[in-house]
Amino acid sequence: MTGSAQNPEGPARAFRVLVVCTANQCRSPMAEYLLRDALRAAGIPADATADLADGRPAAGWSVGSAGTRTRGGRPMDPAASTVLAERGIDGSGFVGRALTPQLIRDADLVLAATREHRGAIASLLPAALSRLFTIQQFGYLAAAAQPGTVTDPVDAGFDLLARARAARSQVPGRTVEDDLADPVGRPVEDFRRCAGELDDAIRGMLRTVPPR
Repeated sequence: MTGSAQNPEGPARAFRVLVVCTANQCRSPMAEYLLRDALRAAGIPADATADLADGRPAAGWSVGSAGTRTRGGRPMDPAASTVLAERGIDGSGFVGRALTPQLIRDADLVLAATREHRGAIASLLPAALSRLFTIQQFGYLAAAAQPGTVTDPVDAGFDLLARARAARSQVPGRTVEDDLADPVGRPVEDFRRCAGELDDAIRGMLRTVPPR
């Protein structure tokens, strides 16, 4: 658990989520923007991680992303940006970044596109294992968890993480269903399919979070 929960009077109190894929151009940017959009639709304040770095006040979730095999600095894949635009989401300002141990350390919840990414993240920072899941894994664990009762948006994030951890030992594990297929270089329909799978995971993720 990072300082965001320990310092409620700070200017950037937030539940921080980091989404990770390979190049930080397709899956993780789409997940970042779709999750932020879903949070706002649910009445939960959601900012980009960069906003918090600039000192912007927050009392909700911050959502960012990174890639395991990238130097960063690149825009979102045009097909990913197109799929977001179809949903009324503007991804034009996105700039990719490389995954670092510090980014993992700063996150309260780390969501990987695949089991391979999850392993790479754990190798960089083994201490993150208790807050590290694949995106789809966290979605079905959160959906299976007991309903939450915490309404403060930041505390609700930590409560959701705790409930998903508890469900981890009770819900049967899955294999290939935990991996989000990489649409890079494929037709835009594959990006739409990826976004649909992310929608399902995000719905599961927020299913037991009390509405605001």
